[in-house]
Amino acid sequence: MKVLFTFILLSGVCFGQSKKAQIEALNKSLDSLELVLTTTRDNSAKDIGELNATIQGLSAEIAQMKSEVSNIEASETKLKKEVNKLKLDLAELSKKNLDLEAKLKLLEETASSNLITDESIGDIKLGMNLNEVRSFYDVVKIPEEVDEGTRTIYFYHCKSDGKKLFHLLLNETEEVRNFYTESDIFKTIEGFQVGMSAAELKKIYKIDGGSGEGGFGILINIEGSQIYFMVSYGNKDVNNLYKYDYWSIGGDNLPDDLIIDGIGVIPYGESMY
Repeated sequence: MKVLFTFILLSGVCFGQSKKAQIEALNKSLDSLELVLTTTRDNSAKDIGELNATIQGLSAEIAQMKSEVSNIEASETKLKKEVNKLKLDLAELSKKNLDLEAKLKLLEETASSNLITDESIGDIKLGMNLNEVRSFYDVVKIPEEVDEGTRTIYFYHCKSDGKKLFHLLLNETEEVRNFYTESDIFKTIEGFQVGMSAAELKKIYKIDGGSGEGGFGILINIEGSQIYFMVSYGNKDVNNLYKYDYWSIGGDNLPDDLIIDGIGVIPYGESMY
């Protein structure tokens, strides 16, 4: 009986101690679990904060990129408008350029056809035959000719649209021997034309003699050229040669106020007729 009582008492003590240990173990487990939960919660909060910061950063970058895309689209739209405007301007400039080229070509053709050189006047050249001349101008024979003994010279007027442009002298083989114009539509390469003064002539050319040509007036030669210039005696509305002893006028005493009213070409070694 005494032994049984002792066993029961010891069993109760052992059971009581085991339950207490279990409770303590459970408490420790709860403490550990709470620590784990707290740590996890703190880490999660930290991670969430970092994620939120990352999201905010990305949102700001996305907003900036959207703004940049919008600006690029606006710039692209503006550039397209500018390109279209440039295309229209280029097309207009091309049209104007074509118009200018056409006008320039016409001016060049007109200028070349209204030019006096050592060898030509307009489209007519020394040595050209009468049929060739007629392909460019209306040609009218003047009822006058000069018999030089060995050859006969014939005179012609060249007209365009009924307007007399210049005179031609042809030899007996109907080839152009020389020519002469009183029209101001023809110019030398240097830009001199009928209607300009002797003073202007002397600025452009070096005078190589001048002489009175009988009843015609004053013929003025220039250095290094077959071109000659004329001050007509009969053109009293323009020049009054009565006030000059024009028979004695030469290149060194040519009055500045005289107006040139004729330009012609005489080949070297040839006479006027």
